[in-house]
Amino acid sequence: MLNMGTEFTWWMGVVEDRGDPLQLGRCRVRCYGFHSQSKSDTPTDNLPWAQPIQSITSAAMGDVGHTALGLVEGTWVVGFFLDGKEAQRPVIMGSISAIPSEAGDTSLGFNDPTGRTKENNLSVWESHSEDQPYVSRYPRGTTTPAENYSEANEEFKTGEKENDRLRPDTNRLARNASHPVLASKDNAALTGVMIAHGDQALRDEFEELPQGYADTEARDAGIDIYGNKEKKDDKFLDAAGNYPTMSGKSTGPNAVPRPSFIQENEFINDKNAHPIPAAGAPQSVDASGNADSINPIKYPETDFTKEKWDEPKTTHLTKNTGKSRYSTSYPLNHVFESESGHIKEYDDTPDATRIHEYHRSGTFYEVDHDGTKHVRVVGNNYEVVHGTNFVNIKGDVNLTIESNCKTYIKGDWNIQVDGNKHETIKGNHHETILGDQVSFIKGSRNETVETNVIETYGTEIDKNFHTKLVTGSTNETVLRNVTETYGTKIDEHSHTVTVNGSNSKTVTKNVNETYGTDTGSHSHTTNVTGSHSETISSTQASNVTGAVTETYGSTQNTTAGGDITITGGPNIQLNP
Repeated sequence: MLNMGTEFTWWMGVVEDRGDPLQLGRCRVRCYGFHSQSKSDTPTDNLPWAQPIQSITSAAMGDVGHTALGLVEGTWVVGFFLDGKEAQRPVIMGSISAIPSEAGDTSLGFNDPTGRTKENNLSVWESHSEDQPYVSRYPRGTTTPAENYSEANEEFKTGEKENDRLRPDTNRLARNASHPVLASKDNAALTGVMIAHGDQALRDEFEELPQGYADTEARDAGIDIYGNKEKKDDKFLDAAGNYPTMSGKSTGPNAVPRPSFIQENEFINDKNAHPIPAAGAPQSVDASGNADSINPIKYPETDFTKEKWDEPKTTHLTKNTGKSRYSTSYPLNHVFESESGHIKEYDDTPDATRIHEYHRSGTFYEVDHDGTKHVRVVGNNYEVVHGTNFVNIKGDVNLTIESNCKTYIKGDWNIQVDGNKHETIKGNHHETILGDQVSFIKGSRNETVETNVIETYGTEIDKNFHTKLVTGSTNETVLRNVTETYGTKIDEHSHTVTVNGSNSKTVTKNVNETYGTDTGSHSHTTNVTGSHSETISSTQASNVTGAVTETYGSTQNTTAGGDITITGGPNIQLNP
């Protein structure tokens, strides 16, 4: 029965069982002065269930509020009895941390009943298995603590090592006492991640790093991680300077690439008509104001700009204060750690404030004093946005994908680049456009193809066409043979050439021209409205199997250095 309001009886005890069949967060507690230490006299199963009190921030009803499941076997708790001296309705008011000094005896009450010791389970960070998800043991050390607690606390804070002394139950992250999660995070941090057009050598020969990571040698060519416009020298970024037909080189992210041309030879002497572009050097806005100690603009103690980036570590210094990103001072770090090793931190240490949430697998996010957010996902990452997504990035974006990237856009894709765009594809490039393609280039266009080019325009002979308009001059130089075929149907298709100005043609060797295939129906007609001059430095032979008619509107002058022979018959008529 309840004796509330008539007599208050409080108690202190140890949790021995939390497997509440009603799942209310109740625990069986062995209470000092009310239950025997002997488990034979008072077995655990005979202890009453103690109801935990929750905070006023928790509704504690209908799925609303916090679950009262923080206690574990071995936790010291304090509370009172709802039924006073009858002591059958215990209520838990809170838990108590301490500095355990003696090893627990599982055969006796008021001890950790699970038998956790330094040998079998110190914490999830030193030894963990799914069937032993416990985070601590009793006691947490083997020697006697300092007599003065302030002295002990100072030692715990500055130089604690595993098993060298007794330790408080307070989480090591809250005391800056070498919690293993710090080393776990830092040891897994990536270093030397390459960026696009960084001109960094790969160290693929090292098995401990994935392919594509930069080596440790400081370089001075390429573009840095912040898009800075200054470089130490003018080394070119790519194969442009090594290409045997190149005379120009791109000279770093600050310089406009110099034009380069096909090397002149006996066939080509007009370099202005035959340009081949030097590969351009990447350029972007100077965002060096975002640099920090994690990824400075230049490598330490060198003049080399940094062209690969590192993942943050807890030991990196903050930009604003120069302190380590993790610099906790007791009692300003508010820590929660679960039994399996999940962690939450809200650190209010001056000049080192942080928010940190960690999953025991190694996935976490952390926000340091500078406001820098660090996210690491060791598994897969899924993000679904059912509405509109707005993203604004004031600085540069360095995106390195170590495998494939697939982008599927079901609507339109609008891209605007106010600066330059540089694209390097080391494999093949396949592009399929099911609609129309329109390109507008306000400046020059330079294109170099090292091997064959095949262009096909249209698929239906009688419907599709190819139109080319050049408003200025066109110069074509072909260093080998040229074959041109016009039409596929003799009686329907044609080839028409119209020259509104002069037409000059020079052939340094033989010319063979064939017109028609049917002597009865095909013909070749040449109309010259002005003068016509022919100069033949060697012999000329004409063979006409049909009739020839020549009409001259004026005089014709024929001059021969030798004889003129006309063979015909039976008659040759000359009308004066």
